[in-house]
Amino acid sequence: AALAFEFGYSISENNALVIWEAQFGDFVNNAQSVIDEFISSSQPKWGLDSNLVLLLPHGYEGMGANHSSGWMERFLDSAADNNIAVANCTNSSQYFHLLRNHALMKKQPNPLIIFTPKSLLRHPHSSSKLKDISSSNFKRVLKHRNLKSPKKVIFGSGKIIVDLLNDESFKKIDSGTEIVSLEQLYPFPLKEIKEILNISSLKEIIWLQEEPRNRGAWKYFNENIIEIHENKLKLQYVGRKPSATTATGSSSVHKIQQKRIIDSILK
Repeated sequence: AALAFEFGYSISENNALVIWEAQFGDFVNNAQSVIDEFISSSQPKWGLDSNLVLLLPHGYEGMGANHSSGWMERFLDSAADNNIAVANCTNSSQYFHLLRNHALMKKQPNPLIIFTPKSLLRHPHSSSKLKDISSSNFKRVLKHRNLKSPKKVIFGSGKIIVDLLNDESFKKIDSGTEIVSLEQLYPFPLKEIKEILNISSLKEIIWLQEEPRNRGAWKYFNENIIEIHENKLKLQYVGRKPSATTATGSSSVHKIQQKRIIDSILK
């Protein structure tokens, strides 16, 4: 009911920045009918313009099945015809520029879905310098090592990229490996991804995620990669195995799974 109210308010006050934040991302389950009936289909189904922003905490932090996922895959499955925008930022300046751009957009924006890992709120790697906020802009894709001729590229989105960069063994990673974060998932950043895949030295591409294989952005990203006909490399998957639940209910099992994912990249 609260989400439906905010959706209605965003329609009547379309110059305001209207934000609905879930305490945990999975709380959106109880609002799924509103999302399907109105938010993801507001323009194509009803002809209604809404600039509503959904903040959904999403990140595998050992909090159990009910507090780990904002059900990213649902939004990506329903994304088409520019009906929504989906983002998963890794630092504070990206988050700031994303919200500012959405609020100042001259053309009426569509609903914006942002996945917001709780553990990144105070994470040193996710903090930004003042100049990054004052003089930069939102980047749909971030290259964390800025290699000119990488041999391998690891793609990912959100907290798992920060976990990888922050791992004590990261300094041992091959010097020819680039780490790329998809800050905007939908609309798909096709231009930026094509530029990366067209690098002549590139021999291997990997999608890294902490979600189970049947969840998260793996299916979505892989389908978009397949559509890039210039790409001749097969995308590899690194992440959790398919699961009937979003996450394990055991904190110790979570730690083992998370370490296994990072170790498989850094081996």
